[in-house]
Amino acid sequence: MEEITINDKRVFICEHHNQVLHFWNKFGADNPFVLTFDHHTDLKKAYQAHHYRNPDADISNLLTLILQDDDNAINLLRHDEHIDAAIVSGMIRMAFVVPLEDGMNEGERIFKLRQADQELKNQKIIVNYTPCFYQCPKMPHNDDCTIPRFNAVIETFHLEGLFRAFDRYIERDEMLENFILDIDLDYFHTIKSINPDDITFLKYLISRAKGISIAKESAFIDTWKEAHDKELSVDYLLDRIKKIISECH
Repeated sequence: MEEITINDKRVFICEHHNQVLHFWNKFGADNPFVLTFDHHTDLKKAYQAHHYRNPDADISNLLTLILQDDDNAINLLRHDEHIDAAIVSGMIRMAFVVPLEDGMNEGERIFKLRQADQELKNQKIIVNYTPCFYQCPKMPHNDDCTIPRFNAVIETFHLEGLFRAFDRYIERDEMLENFILDIDLDYFHTIKSINPDDITFLKYLISRAKGISIAKESAFIDTWKEAHDKELSVDYLLDRIKKIISECH
């Protein structure tokens, strides 16, 4: 884990996604929003796996300890339980999740965007999953969409489409004035995916963010390398993200 500064922006880099709580906790007094881009939804309940193995575990105490930046409490979280932990502990106000897989059902904790109008009912986690990229001409979407979809994940036209959906439930400036941008490198499946034709909107998000957290999740990058793009690597993705941040003003 390390925290660095790039172009006056605080950037935190870690291996496992739950470790970002060390960084998010530093902004706790601001009660920020989090906007996260991730292949996975990462929305399992806090300490779900630990409680399964240790039914008598004091979950409330662990949630208190993560607010004290306790290493053990944070490490007991799986890499897919940190968002719920941050919400339940009060570390962050709300989370806006942009995943590439549709892994969670909506419920009392999670609000999943759909095309039809819906009413937000006090959920603090909003998931914007789309089966393909905005403007894809194929209907229905199929396996031919897979690589084009991966390649478009940070194209401006795609991110603008995602935000138009978020806009129905929160004033854009309200979120952008107080948010952490969180990126799991496994959001990127190809070299092209992190080299879009138009990166304007992502740079705008970077420029507005209070800080940026980056989880490497190297094992998943190795999987994508075998499946989708032999040139892909953690080092390449990380260097490219740093370069993009350095170009933002």
